Amino acid sequence: MYGDIGDQKRSLAVYELAYYGGFVTRPSELKNLAQMLIAQNVPLKGAQVLEDEMKKKRLPRDGDHLKLLADAYVRAKEFDKAVNPLNQAAKMGKSGDLYLRLAQLHIEQERWQKAIQAASSAVNTGKLKDPGQAHLVRGIASFYAGQKGAAIKALNQAQKSKNSTTANVARQWLALISSMA
Repeated sequence: MYGDIGDQKRSLAVYELAYYGGFVTRPSELKNLAQMLIAQNVPLKGAQVLEDEMKKKRLPRDGDHLKLLADAYVRAKEFDKAVNPLNQAAKMGKSGDLYLRLAQLHIEQERWQKAIQAASSAVNTGKLKDPGQAHLVRGIASFYAGQKGAAIKALNQAQKSKNSTTANVARQWLALISSMA
């Protein structure tokens, strides 16, 4: 009822009480609770619900739930905890976009080699809306990993992107690298 009138905080409070009372048990309800927690800026609690329910096997450990779990950890700024579920979700779905998000997460943590690997996996899936973004991420990670040749090669691919922002950023990186020579 609170959800119908737009009172999301009270709606969440009632939903949580129902959960802790044992009345929220179906996978769709459990996922809804986690999504509500994440949306109400309590992502760590949402992640805990997802983790607990996957351990209890009341929520399937599938790509969709793993992606949601990774999103919750990212929103909570728990980047280390986000890596494993995002990696698992990417492998399950063979999704280039998930591998790209994983590469970006590794860049956030300055794990250059892992970022290069994830960006390469993103490209290799062949299932990206804009492969240029993965090439860009791979180029940046390669640069910071001290692999200038690989960085230039990836950035040259990125500048061919149909996305003008991606292409422009790649050109800027190439200009930066050439100015350092």
